[in-house]
Amino acid sequence: MSNPLVTTVNGRVRAVALVSVLALGLAACGQGDVPLASPTTAPSTTSTAAETTTTTEAPPVT
Repeated sequence: MSNPLVTTVNGRVRAVALVSVLALGLAACGQGDVPLASPTTAPSTTSTAAETTTTTEAPPVT
């Protein structure tokens, strides 16, 4: 009950999304190193979700 987000996969995805949003927010503030981290974090979340979907669809297609 301490960290239900960590227990669920959806929770992890949301946690990563929150980190991305925070990074984007800092980047908007005008930080120098943050912009480099935000674009890297955003694609990572999308790539993970995309890979999971692709892996699930791959077996039936084959």
